[in-house]
Amino acid sequence: MNLNKSESGAEKRSPRPLAVLFAASGALAAVEAAVNVLWMVLTVEQGQIREMRILWILRQLYEARDINLLILLPDIANRPFALADPFSLLLFFCLAVFTHLLVSWTAALLLTPLVLALARRFPAAEDRPKTVEFWSRVYPVAALVGFSLPAFHHFNDIAYTNIWFGAAIIIAILVYGAWGYPGSLRLLLRLCTGVTIAAVVLALLGGAFALISRPGAGTALQPPATPGRPNILLVSIDSLRGDHLHCYGYPRETSPYIDALAEEGVRFETAVAPTSWTLPTHVTLLTALPPEMHGVIHIHTRLGDDAVTLAEVLWQQGYSTAGFVSGSYLAASYGFSQGFDHYDDYNIVKSSNLLSHRGATSPGLYRVVEKWLGRWDQAGRARPFFVFLHMWDVHYDYTPPPPYDTMFDPDYEGMVTAENFLLGFQVHPDMDPRDLEHIIALYDGEIRFTDLYLGRVFDLLKQLGVYDDTIIVVTSDHGDEFFEHGNKGHNKTLYDESLLVPLVFRFPKEVPRGKVVREQVRIKDVALTILSLAEIKAPAEFGSSLPRGTYAERDLSPALTRQATGGPPPPAAFGDLNGIMASLRTESYKLIRDLRNPAKAELYDLASDPGEQSNLLRRGSPPPAEGAALAKELDDWRQECKKSDKFSSQFVLSEDQIEHLRSLGYIK
Repeated sequence: MNLNKSESGAEKRSPRPLAVLFAASGALAAVEAAVNVLWMVLTVEQGQIREMRILWILRQLYEARDINLLILLPDIANRPFALADPFSLLLFFCLAVFTHLLVSWTAALLLTPLVLALARRFPAAEDRPKTVEFWSRVYPVAALVGFSLPAFHHFNDIAYTNIWFGAAIIIAILVYGAWGYPGSLRLLLRLCTGVTIAAVVLALLGGAFALISRPGAGTALQPPATPGRPNILLVSIDSLRGDHLHCYGYPRETSPYIDALAEEGVRFETAVAPTSWTLPTHVTLLTALPPEMHGVIHIHTRLGDDAVTLAEVLWQQGYSTAGFVSGSYLAASYGFSQGFDHYDDYNIVKSSNLLSHRGATSPGLYRVVEKWLGRWDQAGRARPFFVFLHMWDVHYDYTPPPPYDTMFDPDYEGMVTAENFLLGFQVHPDMDPRDLEHIIALYDGEIRFTDLYLGRVFDLLKQLGVYDDTIIVVTSDHGDEFFEHGNKGHNKTLYDESLLVPLVFRFPKEVPRGKVVREQVRIKDVALTILSLAEIKAPAEFGSSLPRGTYAERDLSPALTRQATGGPPPPAAFGDLNGIMASLRTESYKLIRDLRNPAKAELYDLASDPGEQSNLLRRGSPPPAEGAALAKELDDWRQECKKSDKFSSQFVLSEDQIEHLRSLGYIK
């Protein structure tokens, strides 16, 4: 009789509330981590802990309060792991489990006071059947379902949702069976406890090993630095037109620090970008490969690991390498982190439209650069540094902070602003010319604001005493259009307002002071020139496999140092826009062709028509002989590029990347 009573009591006795809470949260954290990693393996080549879906949700909550969570995360959260490598995948999975456990158990800790209060208020006593029912059935099921909900936050991602949908069916079957059979519920809770314990062990052991192994460009394997090598600072200012800098003849004083840099170094008057948008141009800048060869010409392509970047070459020469970027297309997930000891792309995570467009990133960039250089200095400057700095603020929307918002148009009394520049209706081809003047003045204000923080970086180098020992290069990826050909923004055409960018070199030991190089050069020539100035021979695998001459990248250092021009004419600059439009620019002519309709072509005489307004191939006019010659050269170039292996691969954008690009108007 007593035995039966004892068995009856055990049957009614409820699981301990806190044990249920932490077992349910721990087990589902492990399942969510496994599903998330599986989704990444199926969709991307490299995984980052910060791209875990649970962190994405937290980032949204933080960013709603204008807090950048990625700045608060440890560096390992941003380290890319090669998911095709089993060992790297295992370490990544361990870290993913650790991350999910940390977040899930933090939520459980926050719920603990409530659960304890309910347990004290409604104890599961034998003489209170309703509370027994609640603690033995309702509460465990609620805990399981509640900790499953975050996984269903992203229903617009079909691949990820399908994976979780299958897992949800299994969970639903278990919960349904447990609801009808309390013994099954106890078995399920024991299973959750076992999974949680296994996850903790895996996370602690594997995660700890991941922290101390394979740090990327680890110093243990890095060759020693060559004494006397110069530091290198490569700056790319997004969307900066060369013809809007004062040192390029612009009447407004938009760029005092860049102007001073040009006075102390060499300014290239005609520097041509390979395309009119950010991603392909920066791949070209850092690899010396043209878009037609590297293949990163769409938002769903990334730089492959087989490509060799400037950072990788310099790292192999003993440099400390660091990248600081703030634009969507410079994210590490696009392959840009290759060769960098430290790659800080935290400033690009803002996903709301308002923050994406209005946020001023230059102050934050300066702070992280200052911090990194401070650590480099405190570590004894054992290695020269290569710092790649990408500045974003010139990019639309044009909303410079005071006093730069009124600096170049203080008398404007209209209502037009540059907020929502690309997608809004205020800025259009038929707008009042006075309002368009104001928009351009705001663009110029952004340039002046960005120039201020670039100057602070220069001042920091002076304070460290390395300004004159540093190769400094300032350039851009493309310009912006202001209806010169009926368009606004960029990534639409291959006219010069989109392709001509500034290019300034300063290095007193090798570069003369105040020189202007008037011959045409290309952005793809920058990396090889930097290596030459640093007296580093480019490895055979760096750059293109094209024969040296018209098509290949070239070293510009002879043009930097020689006193008089001479020799063969400068090579042509080829352009490509998303594989649907191509261009060829010489110092005299410009050919633009629609690749979908080769008969649709434009030819401009740049000497008499620098604004590209009079198409020499318009109907009714006899085609100039130059047009046929340029068309053949363009065809030969593209055929030559087809022979090369591409250095790109496909990947799937994360939720925040999609939202950010949508807010910028790049995708719909």
